[in-house]
Amino acid sequence: MIQLVRYSTTRGALKQIQQYQLVNVMYTATPQQVIRACKSDLERTAVMIMNGNQLVGFFCLHCSNLTSWCECNFEETS
Repeated sequence: MIQLVRYSTTRGALKQIQQYQLVNVMYTATPQQVIRACKSDLERTAVMIMNGNQLVGFFCLHCSNLTSWCECNFEETS
């Protein structure tokens, strides 16, 4: 089952990110770049796309106009 999970610095999340491979980074940021950007901008939320226990995607959600959605609709990392 695909789930959107708000990124947090857990051991499991860090391991998943270290193992995640992007084929082409020409038009996208790496998870590490997204995490750094989110730390310096409170309107950004780092989101992991999980298929079961496997990381299959990672993105930055800009939440300035979606505050209530950003606060409520994520699974938490474990």
